[in-house]
Amino acid sequence: MVSFNDILQWSGNSLADAGNALIAASHKYEFASQELTDLRIDNFKGESAKAEDKKRRILADDAEDLWKQITDAGRDLIDVADTADHMRESAYALISEAAGDNISIRDGKAVGHGPSTSSETEEKYQHKVDNLVGQANDTIQFIERTCRHIINLKNTALAPRNEVIDHGISEAPDASWTPEDVNDWWTSLSPEEQQSVIDNHPEWIGNLNGIPMKARDQSNRKRIPEMKNKIDKQVQEFDEPKEVDKLNARGEPTGQKELNPKYAALLEKQKGIYALEKLLNSDDSKNVGRTLLVLDDSSSDRLRAAVGSGDVDHADHVVTHTPGMDSRASSTLATEDGGRGSGVAEVEDVLDESGRSWRANDTNRTGETVAGVTWLGYDAPQGIEEASLSDRAADAGRDLANFQEGLQATHQGDPHLVSMDHSYGTLVGGYAGQLTDAVDDHIVAGSPGLRSYADSSFDIHGTTDASDLNALPGTLYAADANLDWVPASNVHGDNPANSGTFIKSYDTDFVALETGEEDGLKGVTGHEHYFERGSTPAHNMGKILVHEKPEHIADSSLNQPVNKRPWPK
Repeated sequence: MVSFNDILQWSGNSLADAGNALIAASHKYEFASQELTDLRIDNFKGESAKAEDKKRRILADDAEDLWKQITDAGRDLIDVADTADHMRESAYALISEAAGDNISIRDGKAVGHGPSTSSETEEKYQHKVDNLVGQANDTIQFIERTCRHIINLKNTALAPRNEVIDHGISEAPDASWTPEDVNDWWTSLSPEEQQSVIDNHPEWIGNLNGIPMKARDQSNRKRIPEMKNKIDKQVQEFDEPKEVDKLNARGEPTGQKELNPKYAALLEKQKGIYALEKLLNSDDSKNVGRTLLVLDDSSSDRLRAAVGSGDVDHADHVVTHTPGMDSRASSTLATEDGGRGSGVAEVEDVLDESGRSWRANDTNRTGETVAGVTWLGYDAPQGIEEASLSDRAADAGRDLANFQEGLQATHQGDPHLVSMDHSYGTLVGGYAGQLTDAVDDHIVAGSPGLRSYADSSFDIHGTTDASDLNALPGTLYAADANLDWVPASNVHGDNPANSGTFIKSYDTDFVALETGEEDGLKGVTGHEHYFERGSTPAHNMGKILVHEKPEHIADSSLNQPVNKRPWPK
């Protein structure tokens, strides 16, 4: 266990040096991958040429995997270095602050001096000491995990399994494969074989994690006509009464009629499919580069989908955004007239706030780029009653984690991946964070609290702990606007931002972002406006997206952001 006195001695210099050394070493694998990809040998003909091409593609993919994973480990060490320095500075600052209130901190204990020092003041500083020590121990856990990843790099260098790379295209990929297995299979295929799968079996790969996003988009677009025919037929042939008696809260007839819920669900799914098609075919989507990365009409009675904004396969910084209560494809992802939905608008506003290029038609593309995914790959709760339960979020968290793992596996190089979630979607993102370490920074806005898979007793406090989310202290951010009743409800746990609630969490590892007016940026109130362009929270989310320190922190925040080095390459 780390002590408070230990933190006073911390320095991140050696960790930063080790991280930079790893990143420098990773580039030889980047170069090797590119050389193998570009290499052309004219001496082989026919089947010999095909066999040589396949082996070279597999070697190139292995080299790229090593490049990404060594880079990822190096970046993690550099982030830890920044966090270690920040904690040392925070410890000294806490000693100075406590002294101003006649409190000394000795061996991790806050001790008051003089009769004017209350026990409440001692307790306040003891909470701060304990919180800092807890975060230091979370940091040690993160370092240990990073070291295990470095040790396990030898497994990345091993050749992929024969049953994966020899699977071919005569049948669908094995359902038990991991995203890494799927990616090994895909890269072992020739361009002609890949195109054959897209043309003839788009249903195999449209939602398959481990397939590059460009190929998923091409496949899902091909599936839309058949999906439209299917839903049109289901609506036309619906053989139950289309209207039923409307019941009151006691289950008694009201004398009024309403749509049969089954029929209403079919109409909503139909509306979503047609809206997505119009969105993707719009001039605006073609200009900015929107993609269809998930399209699932069979897992439930609702349409699940995800829309990409920008070049998700190649952007330096990528954000996944999970919307919350009352979200649906026909309004959150797209509108009936083919416009962008509210969730897509939220993502694209934050991309704009980042100050980096993301649009396909950007003629002045220089420097780093950003991209985003609005992920509605789950059945978002419709109404407060459904949102009060966490079961669907726990299931959705597994799907989101797999999607993020797939994005990491197929991305060109190691992306800076940010999870940015809203409302009930923060519960989903919190569950996902417990299952993957692909995410580098987490942002929650208007959160009802975060639950833990390990929470067998349903602790009312939930979790706000970095180690539970496979995260490093200093990479967790929360926004809680005035008059937003959702975080104030604490329905799924403590408010991560630790403000405006009747349950106060003194050990939250989240930095609370300012939501009021600051430096010419507009403030936001209520539950729906966190991501609006030109607002204080959206501006700071843009900073976080590009691995920069957010500029405006809430006065109520128990934690301060870490000074971060530029995203190392």
